[in-house]
Amino acid sequence: MKIAYKYRAYPSKEQKETLNRQMFLSKELYNLLLEKSKTYYMGTGKTLTEYRMNIWLTQIKKERPEFSELHSQVLQNVSKRVSDAYRHFFRRCKEKKQGKKVKVGFPRYKNFVSSLTYPQTNGFKIEKKKVELSKVGRINFVNHREIEER
Repeated sequence: MKIAYKYRAYPSKEQKETLNRQMFLSKELYNLLLEKSKTYYMGTGKTLTEYRMNIWLTQIKKERPEFSELHSQVLQNVSKRVSDAYRHFFRRCKEKKQGKKVKVGFPRYKNFVSSLTYPQTNGFKIEKKKVELSKVGRINFVNHREIEER
């Protein structure tokens, strides 16, 4: 079963700028959350959970209003990515201790982000030849295969 589909999109110039800006903000947020998680771990010895990161997101949106340009689900997905990176790091550390040949590497800071994720359907709406993304607008795309309901 496929869980993701790729379609060719044709955004306007303004939409490209908006998408690039949102991807830049996603990168900035990822790096902020990674730094916050790192300092939290160094101070307490515990990892910062995805739930705590999401609570911190509301505070960061008040301090830095540019993050309000991103849909809330995109913000929460960034915290999920940081949480997953930490979880996989600790899993690899455990496997290394068990004697498996695993490259352990601490989660790295991002230089760029190439995708935005809308996990639920209230952030986007698909029509015949357009997809409407929250805070971006209606983008033309080539619908070359039918999209299943789920």
